[in-house]
Amino acid sequence: MNGHLDKIYPLKLEEKGFLTSYFGGFPQTHPGLNWTKNSFWVGNMDHTYAIGYYPSDFKLAVYLQNRFSSEIEDVYFPFPEVFNVVIGEERNSIGTIILQFKLKR
Repeated sequence: MNGHLDKIYPLKLEEKGFLTSYFGGFPQTHPGLNWTKNSFWVGNMDHTYAIGYYPSDFKLAVYLQNRFSSEIEDVYFPFPEVFNVVIGEERNSIGTIILQFKLKR
C-alpha cells in the first residue's frame, strides 16, 4: 500500500473476491460508488476504511460497537454523529451506521 490506503468501494471488493455479487456494487463512475444496491456502504474514511448500513437502529449500533470494539476506531450513528450509547434521544433513531476500522500494522 506504500503508506496509503487504496481507494476501496463495493464493486472493487466484488471484483477482487472479497464480496459476492449479491451486494450489487456500482462502477467507479456512478454517483453512489460507495453504496450497494441493498444499502451497504464501503469506503475510505480519513486514514482508514469504513463499512456502513442503512437503515440501522440503536440496538444494532450497540451490538456492532460491542462486537467489534477492539477493531474499530469510531462508530457513527446516526451518521455523521459519533455514537454515544449514553445519549437517550438516539434510542429511537433510525439512520445510517458507519463503523470506522483500525488498520492492522
